[in-house]
Amino acid sequence: MNSDIEAALANCSRERIHIPGAIQPFGVLLALDPSNRRIDYCSANAATAFGIDARRLLGANPIELLGVDLLRDTPSGDFEAHEPVRIALSNGAGALDRVWDVFVHRHRGRLIVELEMIDAEDLELGRPLRSSLRRAISELDSSRSVLELSNRTCEAVRKLTGFDGVMIYRFHADGHGEVIAESKGDEFARYLGLHYPASDIPLQARAMFLSNWVRMIPARDYEPVPLLAEPAIDEPLDLGRSLLRSVSPVHIEYLRNMGVAASLTLSLIHNGELWGLIACHHYRSSNHIPFETRAACETLARLASSQLGRMSELETRTARERASKVQSELEAAMNTQVDLSDGLATGPRTALHLVDCAGAAMPGEDGEWLRLGISPTNEQVASIAQWLTDQSKPDVFQTSNLSAEYPEAESFKDRSSGLLAIRIPKGHLNYVMWFRPEVLQTVTWAGNPDKPVTQASGSVRLAPRASFEEWKEIVHLTSLPWADWEVDAARALRGSILAADLQRQYEREVVARATAELANEQKEQLLAMVSHDLKNPVHSLMVGITLIQKTLSPDALRKASNILDGMSRSLKGMNHLIGDLLSVSKLESGTMTLEIQEHSVAELLKDVMHLLQPIAVERGISLEVVRDPNTDRTIRVDRNRLLQVLSNLIGNALKFTPPQGQVRLTVEEGHRETQFIVSDTGSGIAKENLPYVFDRFWQARQTQRLGTGLGLSIAKGIVEAHGGRIWVESEFGKGSTFGFTIPNRIPDEAHA
Repeated sequence: MNSDIEAALANCSRERIHIPGAIQPFGVLLALDPSNRRIDYCSANAATAFGIDARRLLGANPIELLGVDLLRDTPSGDFEAHEPVRIALSNGAGALDRVWDVFVHRHRGRLIVELEMIDAEDLELGRPLRSSLRRAISELDSSRSVLELSNRTCEAVRKLTGFDGVMIYRFHADGHGEVIAESKGDEFARYLGLHYPASDIPLQARAMFLSNWVRMIPARDYEPVPLLAEPAIDEPLDLGRSLLRSVSPVHIEYLRNMGVAASLTLSLIHNGELWGLIACHHYRSSNHIPFETRAACETLARLASSQLGRMSELETRTARERASKVQSELEAAMNTQVDLSDGLATGPRTALHLVDCAGAAMPGEDGEWLRLGISPTNEQVASIAQWLTDQSKPDVFQTSNLSAEYPEAESFKDRSSGLLAIRIPKGHLNYVMWFRPEVLQTVTWAGNPDKPVTQASGSVRLAPRASFEEWKEIVHLTSLPWADWEVDAARALRGSILAADLQRQYEREVVARATAELANEQKEQLLAMVSHDLKNPVHSLMVGITLIQKTLSPDALRKASNILDGMSRSLKGMNHLIGDLLSVSKLESGTMTLEIQEHSVAELLKDVMHLLQPIAVERGISLEVVRDPNTDRTIRVDRNRLLQVLSNLIGNALKFTPPQGQVRLTVEEGHRETQFIVSDTGSGIAKENLPYVFDRFWQARQTQRLGTGLGLSIAKGIVEAHGGRIWVESEFGKGSTFGFTIPNRIPDEAHA
């Protein structure tokens, strides 16, 4: 579209059609100052009603003209015109009185009085009109679809008004209109199914249709009647709610091109928005519709508006109920399948039936996709899933023009120009997708929508089409749009898939927990057997070796000494391993109970030194305890378990500290907790290994010697069972420091 056309369209959209400065000649208009109720404006044809020159009416009192105070009970704010007051006026000496309908409304703070002359035959309309209206209402009320309601409305309005043709014009989301119903004689041109560009009815015109239910043009080729105003008034009169308002010259030319001699337009409004219009056209002559008939038509328009909402909601509700039923069947199918996707792809109902689509796809096994109907290839579906993930598209995504965002989709537009997709929790790049192919939407326009202007004498102006020949516009790379209920159905299915997946995870966890509990029970039974059937024989063997050593002669003992000592060491190691395994098992199963009692810290340290000092002396290592001699606190601990922890930490320090080295136990007895620090001058631990020193069997894996690798893990479990914490600091080649804390008050129920 070139700049001249754009400028013309912009000028049209800015046309001030609410202040035309004139009215149509089928009535007379007065406008009053609300403060003094004196006439500020009047139409130039006022003499037809009052027999007085229009300019002489400016500043006059309307009560003197009308013979009745029509303004006495009017509200203070803006209000619409409702039932008119019928009065008789004489337009001059000797002239017969003529009957007028007088309408009053307030708009933009100004009172506006409109007079419409009544023909003698129109005075007898009442009874037959009411009967026709009742029949029409009954027919509209029994309609069961939008199309049926629209057709019946056209027929009813045509019968009431006598217009040659009546059509219903529905607005689409992009602003253009479509004739969806029509009633007219066979001799007239048909517009049913034609589409009209949005520029035919600009925004400011739609705004007035939204505030006025009825607009009438009794004679197309009328001569506009100018409005006169008091000399002191320089602002135009706003006629946005006026029945008599003169219409745009562009619209008059539009009607002329269509061959329309008179028109009546009724609004169709749903949820506060302009849904469409009832357009009535008379081709052979002018056609003035009196108030009673217009009021009856307005009643039908209001009824049709409310019914349109009900019909649309009914159609949407039916679609939602159908989708909900399909979803329930899909849920049942998923519950019977090992893989959720199989439940969506097999059986009498599949994901293909949830929404109106041509194809669907969902993840299968080994990177393949389960594809239904007319859908892209496996590789194309995978590429769409990758694109959705890379672009961080929402969990529920929909488009009717996929190639506009994903250009690669143009190569398979016949399978997926429209996409509806939901992300599911099956793994990476997993979606359920629905596809709609490109629809070569054949839209029959009433003229070329891309050429709404004409150019003449070097100027560009907006002009209605001089011809209404049909022509075709083909819309490429676009599918039918996804309805709200379809997007909601996809979202609901995603919720069902998430719920089913969570349920399956829970069931797997229950099975895994039961299996683990059974394995733990079997392990406990095995360890109990080890304790009873292995530990006791080991103890018996150790006692036997001791007896042998006592009964052998010195010479025999000397010869067997190495063998007996080796056997004794092996049995002690085995006994220690059995003890460690039992401790680990109890820690894991939570069956290790702590025998908590009050103990003196000094006494506990004395026991530790008694156990470990001989080993230190034997290895030539200095072992010392550092504590405040003036502090003598008690702590509540399991004595044997605490000695086990200290023996392990100090024993390890003695193992890894060379002769002439030092091992130090530092004790800090605080108010809330007691801290034990074991430091040595041994080989230390590499920095990268520090996070693993309390792991089970770590030491055995690293050194393949010097123990089982369970001691530090057991020590950690015992400390934490007391409510304390344990840590390590070390520098490779310079020594290590192990520390732990024990709260001075441990709950009686504490256990591992």
